[in-house]
Amino acid sequence: MTLPEPLARRQEIAAKLAEVDVQILATAVQPAPAQDPDSLITMVECAERLGIKSSYAYSLARRGVIPVVKIGKLLRVREATVREIETGRRRL
Repeated sequence: MTLPEPLARRQEIAAKLAEVDVQILATAVQPAPAQDPDSLITMVECAERLGIKSSYAYSLARRGVIPVVKIGKLLRVREATVREIETGRRRL
């Protein structure tokens, strides 16, 4: 016995959606690539990672709380420094 056309089409669509769900889940659980501890990130990226406003991050940098690397007029923060703050080894 064959299924009516609309019901067969629904089952076909449901099967394809299940495949897509599996593909999405497979990509979602892949770990983020490890960052080089010596790599530099912007102050805005640093603020986003720490959950603070960028103006506050710049203020902390001016006071020396967050050590920065100056490249001309630009300020950058070492990846290792942000990790230390995130893990609690360095306090703000």
